[in-house]
Amino acid sequence: VVTGIEAVLSEAGYDMTLTVVGDAAQRGHFVNDVLPSLRRVDGTIFVDVPFSEREIESIIGLGSRVVAVGEHLPGIPGVTIDNEQAGYDATSLLVNRGHRRIALVGGLKDPEGDDTIPGRRTAGYRRAHAAAGLEVDESLLMTGNFSVSGGAEAAAELLGREERPDAIFTLSDEMAIGVISTARDFGVSIPGDLCLLGFDDHEFSDGLGLSTVRQPVVEAGEAAAQLLLDVLDGQPGRDVVLPHEVRLRATTHRG
Repeated sequence: VVTGIEAVLSEAGYDMTLTVVGDAAQRGHFVNDVLPSLRRVDGTIFVDVPFSEREIESIIGLGSRVVAVGEHLPGIPGVTIDNEQAGYDATSLLVNRGHRRIALVGGLKDPEGDDTIPGRRTAGYRRAHAAAGLEVDESLLMTGNFSVSGGAEAAAELLGREERPDAIFTLSDEMAIGVISTARDFGVSIPGDLCLLGFDDHEFSDGLGLSTVRQPVVEAGEAAAQLLLDVLDGQPGRDVVLPHEVRLRATTHRG
């Protein structure tokens, strides 16, 4: 994403400064203290920052020229994919291949009803089950914290059960790597015993043969930067929804 942003802004003659905004305390500090002081900044692009409703109101109230990419922030122009549909498409593919115990490894302890990226992907997972007339087994929804170690720990819990899942859908490719590592430790064959589908299509995914949902991250950065340039030029803000694609590789292919 950052690569795409930098390419477009550089060509337009703008310099870019990168600031990391992590947990809730850092977000609050940025909105309340940092953003109001950035008088010389022409505009700001937020990348996957899940601001609260109150924080969004504060940002809009400052009159700052801002654009969001990844997370949808109400009232702020942004670039995203249809995460709910992506979660639906990925899960439906597994269902249509005969899987009935599909685990989901995400980043939230209670994603139901959560209006964030993982929450919307989880909503798609649930909708795919409902469309197929299947009930969601709540015990198959695990927290993976969007990390390799988190995915490995979630997989250890799932594969250590007497009744294992027959497929795992992780909401990031990093967590899928953790699943692959744990499956090897448990002697579980992928895809022979367990099918695996990730999300993002990172550059390492093709080499691992990881089936995944591709989202166009470079294109998203480019679109966000162009959207900000349009806003700076006085054009009205808008939302841009980019296409996603389920890419099938070895981890879902059983011959």
